[in-house]
Amino acid sequence: MKKNANAKDAPVSPLEQMELDKASKGRRIIAAVLFLILAAGSFAYGFHALVRGEKGWREIKTLGTDGPTSASDFVLMYDAGSSDEGSAQEDARSVTALYTQAALTCYRLFTPDERFDGLENVRSINEKPNQVLTVGEPLYSAIELLEKNGLRQHYLGPIYAAYDQIGLSEDDVYARAIDPWLDAEAYYGQIAAFAADPASVQLELLGDGKLRLAVSEEYLAFAGGNDIHRFIDFGWMKNAFIADYIAGQLAEGGYSRSILSSFDGFSRVLGPVPSSVPLMALEDGQAVQKGIVELTGPVSTVSLRAFPSGGSTAAGFYRYQDGTVRTPYICMDGKDRAASGSLTAYSGELSCAEMLVRLLPLYLAESLDVFALDALDGMTVVLS
Repeated sequence: MKKNANAKDAPVSPLEQMELDKASKGRRIIAAVLFLILAAGSFAYGFHALVRGEKGWREIKTLGTDGPTSASDFVLMYDAGSSDEGSAQEDARSVTALYTQAALTCYRLFTPDERFDGLENVRSINEKPNQVLTVGEPLYSAIELLEKNGLRQHYLGPIYAAYDQIGLSEDDVYARAIDPWLDAEAYYGQIAAFAADPASVQLELLGDGKLRLAVSEEYLAFAGGNDIHRFIDFGWMKNAFIADYIAGQLAEGGYSRSILSSFDGFSRVLGPVPSSVPLMALEDGQAVQKGIVELTGPVSTVSLRAFPSGGSTAAGFYRYQDGTVRTPYICMDGKDRAASGSLTAYSGELSCAEMLVRLLPLYLAESLDVFALDALDGMTVVLS
Protein backbone atom coordinates (compact mmCIF):
# COMPACT_ATOMS: atom_id res chain seq x y z
CA MET A 1 0.00 0.00 0.00
CA LYS A 2 1.67 3.21 -1.04
CA LYS A 3 1.04 6.62 0.33
CA ASN A 4 -1.19 8.79 -1.82
CA ALA A 5 0.87 11.48 -3.49
CA ASN A 6 -2.02 13.92 -3.09
CA ALA A 7 -2.22 13.58 0.67
CA LYS A 8 -1.32 16.74 2.51
CA ASP A 9 0.27 16.53 5.94
CA ALA A 10 -1.34 13.21 6.84
CA PRO A 11 -0.96 13.13 10.66
CA VAL A 12 0.38 9.56 10.89
CA SER A 13 1.32 6.62 8.71
CA PRO A 14 -1.36 4.26 7.36
CA LEU A 15 -2.91 1.66 9.69
CA GLU A 16 -1.98 3.60 12.80
CA GLN A 17 -4.71 4.80 15.16
CA MET A 18 -5.41 8.47 14.58
CA GLU A 19 -5.40 11.20 17.21
CA LEU A 20 -6.99 14.61 16.74
CA ASP A 21 -4.69 16.91 14.79
CA LYS A 22 -3.86 19.99 16.88
CA ALA A 23 -1.53 21.65 14.42
CA SER A 24 -3.58 24.76 13.90
CA LYS A 25 -6.73 26.53 14.98
CA GLY A 26 -7.96 26.58 11.39
CA ARG A 27 -7.78 22.83 11.08
CA ARG A 28 -9.60 22.36 14.38
CA ILE A 29 -12.41 24.59 13.11
CA ILE A 30 -12.69 22.52 9.95
CA ALA A 31 -12.83 19.34 12.02
CA ALA A 32 -15.59 20.78 14.20
CA VAL A 33 -17.63 21.90 11.21
CA LEU A 34 -17.25 18.52 9.55
CA PHE A 35 -18.35 16.71 12.69
CA LEU A 36 -21.48 18.85 12.87
CA ILE A 37 -22.23 18.14 9.22
CA LEU A 38 -21.71 14.43 9.78
CA ALA A 39 -23.94 14.41 12.84
CA ALA A 40 -26.62 16.12 10.79
CA GLY A 41 -26.42 13.34 8.25
CA SER A 42 -23.89 14.35 5.61
CA PHE A 43 -20.51 12.72 5.27
CA ALA A 44 -19.18 15.80 3.55
CA TYR A 45 -15.79 17.33 3.12
CA GLY A 46 -14.59 20.54 4.71
CA PHE A 47 -13.39 23.58 2.87
CA HIS A 48 -10.58 25.96 3.71
CA ALA A 49 -12.78 28.82 2.60
CA LEU A 50 -16.41 29.43 1.78
CA VAL A 51 -16.88 32.57 -0.27
CA ARG A 52 -19.85 34.76 0.45
CA GLY A 53 -21.91 36.20 -2.36
CA GLU A 54 -22.87 34.99 -5.79
CA LYS A 55 -19.43 33.68 -6.75
CA GLY A 56 -17.88 30.92 -4.67
CA TRP A 57 -18.72 27.67 -2.93
CA ARG A 58 -22.34 26.65 -2.65
CA GLU A 59 -24.39 23.49 -2.29
CA ILE A 60 -25.92 22.34 -5.57
CA LYS A 61 -29.35 20.75 -5.40
CA THR A 62 -31.12 18.95 -8.20
CA LEU A 63 -33.96 20.47 -10.18
CA GLY A 64 -37.47 19.15 -9.83
CA THR A 65 -37.97 15.89 -11.73
CA ASP A 66 -40.86 13.50 -12.31
CA GLY A 67 -39.44 11.09 -9.73
CA PRO A 68 -36.70 10.55 -7.15
CA THR A 69 -32.99 10.79 -7.92
CA SER A 70 -29.81 9.50 -6.31
CA ALA A 71 -29.07 13.04 -5.12
CA SER A 72 -31.02 12.29 -1.93
CA ASP A 73 -27.97 10.27 -0.81
CA PHE A 74 -25.41 12.95 -1.67
CA VAL A 75 -24.20 16.47 -1.02
CA LEU A 76 -22.57 18.32 -3.92
CA MET A 77 -20.55 21.44 -3.20
CA TYR A 78 -19.36 23.50 -6.17
CA ASP A 79 -17.25 26.61 -6.64
CA ALA A 80 -19.66 28.62 -8.79
CA GLY A 81 -17.96 30.81 -11.36
CA SER A 82 -14.91 28.55 -11.67
CA SER A 83 -15.75 27.11 -15.10
CA ASP A 84 -16.07 28.74 -18.52
CA GLU A 85 -19.86 29.05 -18.33
CA GLY A 86 -19.96 32.84 -18.01
CA SER A 87 -21.34 34.33 -14.81
CA ALA A 88 -21.44 32.41 -11.54
CA GLN A 89 -25.22 32.21 -11.83
CA GLU A 90 -25.04 30.70 -15.30
CA ASP A 91 -22.31 28.36 -14.13
CA ALA A 92 -24.44 27.17 -11.20
CA ARG A 93 -27.45 26.63 -13.47
CA SER A 94 -25.37 24.52 -15.86
CA VAL A 95 -23.86 22.30 -13.16
CA THR A 96 -27.30 21.92 -11.58
CA ALA A 97 -28.78 20.66 -14.84
CA LEU A 98 -25.93 18.20 -15.35
CA TYR A 99 -26.10 16.96 -11.74
CA THR A 100 -29.85 16.50 -11.99
CA GLN A 101 -29.61 14.37 -15.12
CA ALA A 102 -26.73 12.25 -13.79
CA ALA A 103 -28.48 11.63 -10.47
CA LEU A 104 -31.74 10.77 -12.22
CA THR A 105 -29.95 8.34 -14.55
CA CYS A 106 -28.28 6.57 -11.63
CA TYR A 107 -31.44 6.25 -9.59
CA ARG A 108 -33.36 4.71 -12.44
CA LEU A 109 -30.60 2.27 -13.36
CA PHE A 110 -29.66 1.04 -9.88
CA THR A 111 -33.06 0.85 -8.18
CA PRO A 112 -34.24 -2.70 -7.39
CA ASP A 113 -37.74 -1.42 -6.62
CA GLU A 114 -39.00 0.59 -9.61
CA ARG A 115 -39.41 -0.05 -13.32
CA PHE A 116 -39.35 2.58 -16.09
CA ASP A 117 -40.70 2.37 -19.62
CA GLY A 118 -38.02 1.69 -22.19
CA LEU A 119 -35.27 1.22 -19.58
CA GLU A 120 -33.66 -1.98 -18.33
CA ASN A 121 -32.39 -1.64 -14.78
CA VAL A 122 -31.70 -3.73 -11.67
CA ARG A 123 -35.39 -4.40 -11.19
CA SER A 124 -35.95 -5.55 -14.76
CA ILE A 125 -32.85 -7.78 -14.61
CA ASN A 126 -34.41 -9.49 -11.60
CA GLU A 127 -37.81 -9.73 -13.32
CA LYS A 128 -36.38 -11.25 -16.50
CA PRO A 129 -34.00 -14.05 -15.53
CA ASN A 130 -32.43 -16.01 -18.38
CA GLN A 131 -33.21 -13.26 -20.89
CA VAL A 132 -30.69 -11.06 -22.73
CA LEU A 133 -31.13 -7.40 -21.84
CA THR A 134 -29.30 -4.18 -22.73
CA VAL A 135 -28.55 -1.88 -19.80
CA GLY A 136 -27.00 1.57 -19.47
CA GLU A 137 -23.23 2.00 -19.26
CA PRO A 138 -23.08 2.99 -15.54
CA LEU A 139 -24.88 -0.20 -14.51
CA TYR A 140 -22.99 -2.46 -16.92
CA SER A 141 -19.62 -1.07 -15.78
CA ALA A 142 -20.52 -1.53 -12.12
CA ILE A 143 -21.44 -5.19 -12.66
CA GLU A 144 -18.32 -5.70 -14.77
CA LEU A 145 -16.03 -4.34 -12.04
CA LEU A 146 -17.52 -6.64 -9.40
CA GLU A 147 -17.34 -9.67 -11.67
CA LYS A 148 -13.75 -9.00 -12.78
CA ASN A 149 -12.68 -8.85 -9.13
CA GLY A 150 -14.34 -12.16 -8.31
CA LEU A 151 -16.88 -10.66 -5.91
CA ARG A 152 -20.40 -12.05 -5.47
CA GLN A 153 -21.93 -9.72 -2.88
CA HIS A 154 -24.34 -8.40 -5.52
CA TYR A 155 -26.03 -11.82 -5.61
CA LEU A 156 -27.19 -11.39 -2.00
CA GLY A 157 -30.27 -9.46 -3.16
CA PRO A 158 -32.84 -11.23 -0.95
CA ILE A 159 -30.63 -10.81 2.12
CA TYR A 160 -30.04 -7.12 1.40
CA ALA A 161 -33.83 -6.78 1.33
CA ALA A 162 -34.03 -8.37 4.80
CA TYR A 163 -31.34 -6.09 6.21
CA ASP A 164 -33.14 -3.10 4.73
CA GLN A 165 -36.13 -4.09 6.84
CA ILE A 166 -34.00 -4.64 9.94
CA GLY A 167 -32.62 -1.12 9.52
CA LEU A 168 -36.19 0.22 9.46
CA SER A 169 -37.30 -1.78 12.50
CA GLU A 170 -39.05 0.12 15.27
CA ASP A 171 -38.39 -2.47 17.96
CA ASP A 172 -36.31 -5.56 18.73
CA VAL A 173 -39.24 -7.95 18.28
CA TYR A 174 -39.60 -7.09 14.60
CA ALA A 175 -35.85 -7.01 14.01
CA ARG A 176 -35.29 -10.41 15.61
CA ALA A 177 -38.02 -11.98 13.50
CA ILE A 178 -36.04 -11.31 10.29
CA ASP A 179 -32.45 -11.27 11.62
CA PRO A 180 -30.22 -13.74 9.67
CA TRP A 181 -28.13 -14.23 12.83
CA LEU A 182 -31.26 -15.66 14.51
CA ASP A 183 -32.35 -17.78 11.55
CA ALA A 184 -33.31 -21.06 13.22
CA GLU A 185 -34.63 -22.55 9.97
CA ALA A 186 -31.47 -21.66 7.99
CA TYR A 187 -33.61 -19.84 5.40
CA TYR A 188 -30.99 -17.15 4.79
CA GLY A 189 -28.29 -19.80 4.71
CA GLN A 190 -30.04 -21.41 1.75
CA ILE A 191 -30.17 -18.06 -0.05
CA ALA A 192 -26.49 -17.47 0.70
CA ALA A 193 -25.64 -20.89 -0.74
CA PHE A 194 -27.45 -20.06 -3.97
CA ALA A 195 -25.76 -16.64 -4.10
CA ALA A 196 -22.30 -18.16 -3.74
CA ASP A 197 -22.86 -20.71 -6.50
CA PRO A 198 -22.26 -19.55 -10.11
CA ALA A 199 -24.24 -22.55 -11.32
CA SER A 200 -27.29 -21.23 -9.46
CA VAL A 201 -27.09 -17.55 -10.36
CA GLN A 202 -24.66 -15.73 -12.61
CA LEU A 203 -24.61 -12.51 -14.62
CA GLU A 204 -23.25 -13.20 -18.07
CA LEU A 205 -21.68 -10.09 -19.61
CA LEU A 206 -22.06 -10.21 -23.38
CA GLY A 207 -20.55 -6.85 -24.36
CA ASP A 208 -22.06 -3.63 -25.71
CA GLY A 209 -24.24 -3.30 -22.61
CA LYS A 210 -25.87 -6.69 -23.12
CA LEU A 211 -26.13 -9.16 -20.27
CA ARG A 212 -28.09 -12.17 -19.08
CA LEU A 213 -28.95 -13.15 -15.51
CA ALA A 214 -28.71 -16.92 -15.60
CA VAL A 215 -30.75 -18.51 -12.79
CA SER A 216 -31.05 -22.27 -12.26
CA GLU A 217 -34.39 -24.04 -12.18
CA GLU A 218 -33.73 -25.01 -8.55
CA TYR A 219 -33.17 -21.39 -7.48
CA LEU A 220 -36.17 -20.20 -9.49
CA ALA A 221 -38.36 -22.77 -7.75
CA PHE A 222 -37.00 -21.77 -4.33
CA ALA A 223 -37.58 -18.09 -5.13
CA GLY A 224 -41.12 -18.75 -6.32
CA GLY A 225 -41.94 -20.66 -3.16
CA ASN A 226 -40.53 -17.97 -0.88
CA ASP A 227 -41.76 -14.77 -2.59
CA ILE A 228 -38.23 -13.75 -3.63
CA HIS A 229 -38.05 -11.17 -6.40
CA ARG A 230 -34.56 -9.74 -5.95
CA PHE A 231 -31.77 -12.03 -7.15
CA ILE A 232 -29.25 -9.21 -7.46
CA ASP A 233 -28.83 -5.87 -5.72
CA PHE A 234 -25.93 -3.55 -5.01
CA GLY A 235 -27.11 -2.89 -1.47
CA TRP A 236 -24.85 -0.53 0.47
CA MET A 237 -22.19 -0.68 -2.31
CA LYS A 238 -24.40 1.21 -4.77
CA ASN A 239 -23.27 4.72 -3.90
CA ALA A 240 -19.61 3.98 -4.63
CA PHE A 241 -20.52 3.40 -8.28
CA ILE A 242 -22.96 6.31 -8.36
CA ALA A 243 -20.38 8.70 -6.88
CA ASP A 244 -17.90 7.70 -9.59
CA TYR A 245 -20.41 8.13 -12.41
CA ILE A 246 -21.61 11.55 -11.25
CA ALA A 247 -18.03 12.68 -10.64
CA GLY A 248 -17.11 11.56 -14.15
CA GLN A 249 -19.98 13.54 -15.63
CA LEU A 250 -18.97 16.64 -13.67
CA ALA A 251 -15.35 16.30 -14.79
CA GLU A 252 -16.34 15.86 -18.43
CA GLY A 253 -18.48 18.98 -18.15
CA GLY A 254 -15.52 21.01 -16.88
CA TYR A 255 -16.83 21.40 -13.33
CA SER A 256 -13.63 20.30 -11.63
CA ARG A 257 -13.95 22.44 -8.50
CA SER A 258 -16.55 20.10 -7.05
CA ILE A 259 -16.78 17.93 -3.97
CA LEU A 260 -19.35 15.13 -4.03
CA SER A 261 -20.03 13.19 -0.82
CA SER A 262 -22.52 10.46 0.01
CA PHE A 263 -24.13 10.03 3.40
CA ASP A 264 -22.61 6.55 3.66
CA GLY A 265 -18.96 7.42 3.18
CA PHE A 266 -18.08 7.70 -0.53
CA SER A 267 -16.56 10.99 -1.66
CA ARG A 268 -14.91 12.46 -4.73
CA VAL A 269 -12.91 15.69 -4.86
CA LEU A 270 -12.55 16.46 -8.54
CA GLY A 271 -9.99 19.23 -8.74
CA PRO A 272 -7.00 20.63 -6.83
CA VAL A 273 -9.21 21.61 -3.90
CA PRO A 274 -7.95 21.48 -0.28
CA SER A 275 -10.30 19.35 1.79
CA SER A 276 -10.54 17.50 5.07
CA VAL A 277 -12.08 14.23 6.10
CA PRO A 278 -12.97 13.38 9.73
CA LEU A 279 -12.04 10.07 11.30
CA MET A 280 -14.80 8.62 13.44
CA ALA A 281 -14.76 6.01 16.20
CA LEU A 282 -17.22 4.51 18.66
CA GLU A 283 -16.66 5.35 22.33
CA ASP A 284 -19.13 4.41 25.07
CA GLY A 285 -21.77 3.77 22.45
CA GLN A 286 -21.37 7.19 20.82
CA ALA A 287 -19.78 8.18 17.52
CA VAL A 288 -16.92 10.61 18.17
CA GLN A 289 -14.37 12.30 15.98
CA LYS A 290 -10.89 10.96 16.68
CA GLY A 291 -8.88 12.72 14.03
CA ILE A 292 -8.77 14.46 10.71
CA VAL A 293 -6.88 13.93 7.47
CA GLU A 294 -6.14 16.89 5.24
CA LEU A 295 -6.04 16.16 1.52
CA THR A 296 -5.67 18.03 -1.73
CA GLY A 297 -7.68 16.77 -4.68
CA PRO A 298 -8.29 15.18 -6.98
CA VAL A 299 -8.88 12.39 -4.50
CA SER A 300 -11.40 9.63 -3.78
CA THR A 301 -12.34 8.54 -0.28
CA VAL A 302 -14.09 5.44 1.08
CA SER A 303 -15.08 5.41 4.76
CA LEU A 304 -16.47 2.23 6.31
CA ARG A 305 -17.73 2.13 9.89
CA ALA A 306 -19.44 -0.58 11.89
CA PHE A 307 -21.72 1.78 13.83
CA PRO A 308 -24.39 4.41 13.14
CA SER A 309 -23.50 8.02 13.78
CA GLY A 310 -26.89 9.72 13.63
CA GLY A 311 -29.03 11.41 11.00
CA SER A 312 -28.98 10.03 7.49
CA THR A 313 -25.69 8.23 8.17
CA ALA A 314 -27.61 5.84 10.45
CA ALA A 315 -29.52 4.36 7.50
CA GLY A 316 -28.97 0.62 7.18
CA PHE A 317 -28.02 0.12 10.83
CA TYR A 318 -30.04 -1.21 13.75
CA ARG A 319 -29.06 -1.21 17.41
CA TYR A 320 -30.71 -3.74 19.72
CA GLN A 321 -31.54 -2.85 23.30
CA ASP A 322 -28.56 -4.91 24.47
CA GLY A 323 -26.21 -2.80 22.32
CA THR A 324 -25.77 -5.31 19.48
CA VAL A 325 -25.55 -3.50 16.14
CA ARG A 326 -26.58 -4.85 12.77
CA THR A 327 -24.74 -3.24 9.88
CA PRO A 328 -25.33 -3.32 6.10
CA TYR A 329 -21.98 -5.08 5.52
CA ILE A 330 -23.14 -8.59 4.59
CA CYS A 331 -20.74 -11.49 4.06
CA MET A 332 -21.33 -14.37 1.69
CA ASP A 333 -22.83 -16.50 4.48
CA GLY A 334 -25.67 -13.98 4.72
CA LYS A 335 -24.55 -12.42 8.01
CA ASP A 336 -23.17 -8.95 8.63
CA ARG A 337 -19.57 -8.50 9.75
CA ALA A 338 -17.04 -5.70 9.90
CA ALA A 339 -13.38 -6.39 10.59
CA SER A 340 -12.75 -2.88 11.93
CA GLY A 341 -14.84 -0.32 13.76
CA SER A 342 -13.83 2.43 11.36
CA LEU A 343 -11.67 2.40 8.24
CA THR A 344 -10.95 5.29 5.89
CA ALA A 345 -9.12 4.84 2.58
CA TYR A 346 -8.15 7.56 0.14
CA SER A 347 -6.45 7.66 -3.25
CA GLY A 348 -5.49 10.07 -5.99
CA GLU A 349 -5.31 7.19 -8.47
CA LEU A 350 -8.34 4.98 -7.82
CA SER A 351 -12.05 5.70 -7.89
CA CYS A 352 -14.38 4.93 -4.99
CA ALA A 353 -15.55 1.68 -6.56
CA GLU A 354 -12.02 0.61 -7.44
CA MET A 355 -10.98 1.05 -3.82
CA LEU A 356 -14.13 -0.64 -2.55
CA VAL A 357 -13.63 -3.88 -4.51
CA ARG A 358 -10.11 -4.14 -3.08
CA LEU A 359 -11.24 -3.43 0.47
CA LEU A 360 -14.33 -5.67 0.52
CA PRO A 361 -12.62 -9.06 1.02
CA LEU A 362 -10.62 -7.64 3.94
CA TYR A 363 -13.34 -5.61 5.63
CA LEU A 364 -16.11 -8.21 5.41
CA ALA A 365 -14.37 -10.58 7.79
CA GLU A 366 -14.17 -11.65 11.43
CA SER A 367 -10.82 -9.91 11.91
CA LEU A 368 -8.69 -7.48 9.95
CA ASP A 369 -5.65 -8.80 8.09
CA VAL A 370 -3.43 -5.74 8.46
CA PHE A 371 -0.65 -7.29 6.39
CA ALA A 372 -2.97 -7.80 3.43
CA LEU A 373 -4.36 -4.32 3.99
CA ASP A 374 -0.86 -2.87 3.99
CA ALA A 375 -0.13 -4.64 0.70
CA LEU A 376 -2.92 -2.86 -1.17
CA ASP A 377 -1.53 -0.63 -3.93
CA GLY A 378 -2.78 2.80 -4.92
CA MET A 379 -4.41 3.85 -1.66
CA THR A 380 -3.69 4.88 1.90
CA VAL A 381 -5.74 3.28 4.69
CA VAL A 382 -6.27 4.77 8.13
CA LEU A 383 -7.90 2.97 11.08
CA SER A 384 -9.56 4.98 13.84
